[in-house]
Amino acid sequence: MKNNKNRDLRPIRKMHVIFSEKYLNSEQIAVALINRQINDYPVAVCIRSDCDAYYSRSILNYLDPRVEIYRIPAELRILYLIYAIMVWRPSLLHWHNIKTSPTISLIFWRITQISTQYTRQNLSFRRTQRMSQNSKSK
Repeated sequence: MKNNKNRDLRPIRKMHVIFSEKYLNSEQIAVALINRQINDYPVAVCIRSDCDAYYSRSILNYLDPRVEIYRIPAELRILYLIYAIMVWRPSLLHWHNIKTSPTISLIFWRITQISTQYTRQNLSFRRTQRMSQNSKSK
């Protein structure tokens, strides 16, 4: 068995996984976080290979040039993601808007993993609309 006493002494390397197609509010938050973290730690980002193929803004235009980017095809994303993790060897995986993959969690159980789920923007508007409809019906 390997001695893991120096595991906490390794330098921090963060990898963010963002598989959204567009650059909306949740991606803007992620980019702001990544651009701040690149000043202190090495940071890599795994994104869809077709993220800039749409007519909307692309996340690639807003990332700091020092960030390492892994473009992953949407069809075989688990295989390519496992390959990117094995090559880059992060000490922390940060999932954005997707739940942690059980397959990757089992394979890379030693890597600290964070899953961030953002809320929808119109949620408070829908609640207000429902409450006003309920008050009208009374």
